Amino acid sequence: MRRIAIALVLIMILPSVLAVPETETELTMERKLSDYDLGLNGGELSPDAQKVLIFGAEGYSRLIDATSAGDKATDIELEKETSSDLKDASWHPRGLTALMVGDSGTVLRYVGETKAIEPVSGTTALEGKDLTTVMWRQAGDQAYVGADDGTLWSYSESNGFVKLDQDASSRITDIACHKSQNICVISSLNNGLAVVEKNDDVTWIARSRAHTWVGVACEDGSANYCSGFASGRKAVEIVL
Repeated sequence: MRRIAIALVLIMILPSVLAVPETETELTMERKLSDYDLGLNGGELSPDAQKVLIFGAEGYSRLIDATSAGDKATDIELEKETSSDLKDASWHPRGLTALMVGDSGTVLRYVGETKAIEPVSGTTALEGKDLTTVMWRQAGDQAYVGADDGTLWSYSESNGFVKLDQDASSRITDIACHKSQNICVISSLNNGLAVVEKNDDVTWIARSRAHTWVGVACEDGSANYCSGFASGRKAVEIVL
């Protein structure tokens, strides 16, 4: 594991601007969810690609059938458990539950078996924190949560929420975990990119501080890298 940790520090920043893609993506309107603004902040596709969990302002959440999105009859509007805005969601790798996080330390769990939204216990430590992002790592034993003030937390059923020892002070914009390794990458507005090892050690990459990072992705489980995306259409490969 120590060899992996050393390799993670040797991130190769690619200074080039992304080229304009030659392919085009066509968007079609299936239907409107509502005649008024729902304040949606995002949606998360389930691991089996069958469902989309959408979320937004004032605790709004809804489940949509990914294979027949145009059929309103398949929608499940979920019960509100908070009046705080929900900012991100992450399905557990097994696809039976999902975590949603938001303002004022809000952490909720969607339970597929009952289609219920439940509060997650042990959130006292997060009180007053505006949570921006959440992601389960591939093993499904632990999730990571980031906040607007740069704090990072690990979450597990056994240990609850544990604050990670790191020195970020700007918004955590995204977290992504590799699909075949228990290694995650983190992006922030002003502190650069970081990697989180299996033992929760956080390593910030000093050379990445010069950019404003808006997202990270680890979509290809067979690749030995994740990707980071910054303002100005810049991208990097984070070699694991």
